[in-house]
Amino acid sequence: MISISKAELQRRLVCTNPEVVSYYKATGKSVTAVAGHYCNWEWAGAEFSIDTRLFVIYKPLTSHVFDSFFIKVRTRFGAIAVAMKQTLRTMVAHKNEFTVTVFAGDQTPIREQKNYFTQFLNQPTAVFQGIEKIAKLIDSAVIFYDMKRVKRGYYTYTIVPLVENSKESAEHEITEAHVKYLEVMIKREPQYWLWSHRRWKFKPEGAN
Repeated sequence: MISISKAELQRRLVCTNPEVVSYYKATGKSVTAVAGHYCNWEWAGAEFSIDTRLFVIYKPLTSHVFDSFFIKVRTRFGAIAVAMKQTLRTMVAHKNEFTVTVFAGDQTPIREQKNYFTQFLNQPTAVFQGIEKIAKLIDSAVIFYDMKRVKRGYYTYTIVPLVENSKESAEHEITEAHVKYLEVMIKREPQYWLWSHRRWKFKPEGAN
């Protein structure tokens, strides 16, 4: 990520169906993209930003040095890093443009926002609802990055449409869709998920 060239990145990481985003761009419908901490997820965002205006939503690190380093690395090929607290303001400012905004769907919500739990990998899990909130605000299509490891240092990703018209979706429909798709990926090849991520630090009220 620090030094790889565009050509080398595109040789090692291939999108199997780029026509999906081309279709949304042609129709002027912005896209909310969801990824997990799965396979080489950082590469996917970098490769996708080469030819597409991409907003990457991130949670700032407490260390300003490392935070600046990661922003520099993630935006090398044109991606625009947006701090999580600035997401709403940024989306409103660009709501009349075609944009792709990528979120990590398996982020743990902050304590004040842990008010929605769903079953994920056989246990109640607090889910960040900002993805659904933003998607409905701009009425975007919602897609998921399905990433696969081909061999050491080589990957593919497939764009999986989850919801076409966010404003017409039921409450929690978008949230449940991306959580369940990530679960499918993990069960398929569990070794590629970041299991060290503190995904279950919150429990529902009354749970032990």
